[in-house]
This record gives sequence, structure tokens and C-alpha cells, in this order.
Amino acid sequence: IELLEAVDLIGIECGRELKVNFLPSRTGDQRHTRADCSLALDRLGYCAVVDPSEGIAKQVEWHKRRRHRR
Repeated sequence: IELLEAVDLIGIECGRELKVNFLPSRTGDQRHTRADCSLALDRLGYCAVVDPSEGIAKQVEWHKRRRHRR
């Protein structure tokens, strides 16, 4: 999932459009990242099974519940 796709999904779950400010890159910023879960699959039998939209929805819900407990 691309970062801006994740931002859009978070906005949908929060019920509002999120504003993204694009700033110049800083020293040490990674331009490209990619997750490779093959080692976890090979050694632990772990494979992610949650769709990004479902996972983000659960994460946003968790934050909402946590915020309301304070």
C-alpha cells in the first residue's frame, strides 16, 4: 500500500479529508521502502492476512477507544 493510500483510508475512517503537507526531504529519509515478509513466513509460518483497509479501520478504532478512556 502506498503512503497516500493509507492516508486516504485513515481519512475515510475518521470521517474527514486529511491534509498532507509535502516538505523537502531531509538527510536520512528513505525514498523507497518495501516490506519482505518471506523470512517470517519461512521461519515462523507468519503471513499477514489482514487487508490494509481492514487493518487501518481497526487501528483507527483502537485509537478512538483509547482516546475516550482518558
